Amino acid sequence: MLAAKESGEDQEAVVERSLGWERLRALVAETEIVVTNMREDNLTEIVERYAPQAASGQA
Repeated sequence: MLAAKESGEDQEAVVERSLGWERLRALVAETEIVVTNMREDNLTEIVERYAPQAASGQA
């Protein structure tokens, strides 16, 4: 889609031709799940790493 935009090509036609709207929708949903899971993991790691220090005044 980015290449189509840069070249002035119709982005909708590129989606339909290359992967289709259903596959694009599925890829976006999968990506949202991965990103959400990564954010939770990172937040948990940060809390576990720094919360004890902050509680004891060592932050």
